[in-house]
Amino acid sequence: MFSINSSGLYWFLTSYFSLIVFVGHGQYLSNGSFEGPPLTSTSPPGWIPCKQFSTPDTQPSLESWNINKVASSGSSYLGLVTRGSNGFINDNLTEAAGTGLLNNLNANKCYRFSIDLSFFAAAAFTSAFIDQLSYGNPGHLNVWASSTECEREKLLWRSPLINNEDWVTYSFSITPEKDFQYIIVEADYADVNNKTNGNILIDKLTIESIPLNLELVDKVEVCQGVPVELEIAKHPDEEITWNTGETSSSIEVKSKGVYWVKVSKYGCIFTDTAKVSYSDSKECCMLKLPNVFTPNGDIFNEVFEMTTGSNITSIDLTIFNRWGNEIFKSDRLDKIWNGQVNNAEASAGVYYWQANVQCEKDDQILKNTFKGDVTLIR
Repeated sequence: MFSINSSGLYWFLTSYFSLIVFVGHGQYLSNGSFEGPPLTSTSPPGWIPCKQFSTPDTQPSLESWNINKVASSGSSYLGLVTRGSNGFINDNLTEAAGTGLLNNLNANKCYRFSIDLSFFAAAAFTSAFIDQLSYGNPGHLNVWASSTECEREKLLWRSPLINNEDWVTYSFSITPEKDFQYIIVEADYADVNNKTNGNILIDKLTIESIPLNLELVDKVEVCQGVPVELEIAKHPDEEITWNTGETSSSIEVKSKGVYWVKVSKYGCIFTDTAKVSYSDSKECCMLKLPNVFTPNGDIFNEVFEMTTGSNITSIDLTIFNRWGNEIFKSDRLDKIWNGQVNNAEASAGVYYWQANVQCEKDDQILKNTFKGDVTLIR
């Protein structure tokens, strides 16, 4: 018959709701808070021993380990030890624990880890056969990723020496080169040449996926000889490198080819590519503009207006006088120049224009630039 006492009921409820939180929002760990009833040589639910003679503990355990530290999150945490020469079969070995991920760590994606760590200087193991064997030395923590259970395949992070008795939050970011399904945490010696009994306490492990949408167009088709701008979305505190050597958020290219950009942020590397090709279309964003117009009130050729193909999606038209001063600008297909400047009639003569045009053809973006002149006659 199942029964539970008041302390067990407390643990059951707190751990149950903690697990719900982590499954619902953590997305990667079923028990990143290491919730479980405090037990010696027993891993928290969802975690398993991962090395020979490894017996992780669900802490705190005052009776067996003399550890009474309050958890950083929830009511319990994971305890791992390093062992020196004690005259036992498990001498000079360290402990590790692993868990399967709810969702894989995917290749070329950015992930940020956060973990609370401490150690307990008064830690000492006591059992029916051992009378207070001290484990009060600090150590390091190694975090591994693996595609098989408990295999330490890829070292993701090695902590600094954990000699703090208060909880300290550490964070690091990774971009895996392949998919991983498991995470392993491993205690390690402060000095591998001087193996001693030590402990490391672990709580509140979280994994967060860090998306960064560069918004670089996949393909762009332009008329030969027409420059095109490749641009990515701007993000603060990022480092940008294009394969052209430029480091700005946008570059202008004049040749077809594949262009890639690499962005470093959060300690992760994000990449994207764009393919630039030349359009074979004879109607490469066709645009027709008159070379003369007569805004004299006789209703014939009164305005300087464009004739475009139906696939034009945007235009940037600028008109200059003979001295290169901008006198008219439009980004609308239906906006025309009536021969006036600042609500006054412009002088008769030759004016120069440039139009940057974008259109769509066969689900691809085409761009072109046109230049010319127009004679205004009154």
